[in-house]
Amino acid sequence: MLSRTSMTLVGGKALDLAAPSHERIHYNQIAWSLADKGRFGDQSPVKWPVGNHVICCAILAAYHHATGPAKFCGTALPAVRAAFHHDDGEAFYGDSISPVNQFLKECEAYQNMRRAVDNAITQALNLDAGHLASEEVHMYDLIMLEAERQSFFLDAEDVWPVTEMVKDEPLLPLAKKLVAKMAMQQVPQAMAARRLRGIEETLLAYNPRSTPVELYTDLLLFL
Repeated sequence: MLSRTSMTLVGGKALDLAAPSHERIHYNQIAWSLADKGRFGDQSPVKWPVGNHVICCAILAAYHHATGPAKFCGTALPAVRAAFHHDDGEAFYGDSISPVNQFLKECEAYQNMRRAVDNAITQALNLDAGHLASEEVHMYDLIMLEAERQSFFLDAEDVWPVTEMVKDEPLLPLAKKLVAKMAMQQVPQAMAARRLRGIEETLLAYNPRSTPVELYTDLLLFL
């Protein structure tokens, strides 16, 4: 019998959110969920899954490194993979909108659960915890959030103070182009999950001696 803190995953396995085992977590589960789980409480004018958001974050990271001083992907890959995986936990505990998070931030049990799930994912997928929590990845996340705001909620009554710092970022025009491109596609969940799995396989197999430009170009093929 499942405990009250367990959820059933695609494929039938159970994951206890109170004590998640990394051995029960696989990227297929994450890809399937993020391919359909809508951002902004599903209040955007078009379906905009978390999976679209993380793909755009990864492409921004690759472009940023491709236009910088790095000559080889050995320095770009950890940042790109962290940008791609920074919201993986939402496959299990959901994508709570910022107003809801204001109520949850003082809930110790909920915050402990999130940390436990995030740590299990980091271990299961062999991610770099330092890169996941880096200011660089946070910047890509905020730039995409501002691009999404300008694309979907430009006429909203309320300002979004959290994105004020990135309104003049040079990466913002590219971010808006990525949103426009992906928002027009509206692909089925199975196809979107397959795209996410394809990106993960590409990042895992990528040659660190390749150039960031090659990595950026290859990621664009998934759009």
